[in-house]
Amino acid sequence: MKRTVLLLLAGFLLAAHGGATGIVKQRMDAMVDIGRATKTIRDAIRRSEPDAVRDAAARIAGHAAEIPALFPDGSFHHPSEALPAISADRAAFDALAAKLAAAAEKLASNADAPREAARRLVDTCKQCHTRFRLEKRR
Repeated sequence: MKRTVLLLLAGFLLAAHGGATGIVKQRMDAMVDIGRATKTIRDAIRRSEPDAVRDAAARIAGHAAEIPALFPDGSFHHPSEALPAISADRAAFDALAAKLAAAAEKLASNADAPREAARRLVDTCKQCHTRFRLEKRR
């Protein structure tokens, strides 16, 4: 029974990222966690929970510091949603990763009054996605 559950879970996880492995899966997992942390921040702001904002922002800052290493040249193949434009404009991409880390750190330090800092963080995510992520089909 346990083995069946584990196999089903493994299959689900592979399907969740289109069979991604290696560095592509690592970065997809990091981006999913950033998305979850962003939702946590949104909900924590609504509930006036600065500790939850602080913790989620710290998670984002940690991932942001790793972003440049998670996108090596030559890793932009399916199922990755990252565009090869990252290689063409590495300086801009790395600058956005640093901007995300700074925005997350600022949010963590301003968790008692987070609205503007949260907007900056989300805006940074949007800037990067607009420029360096394959547009999702709806």
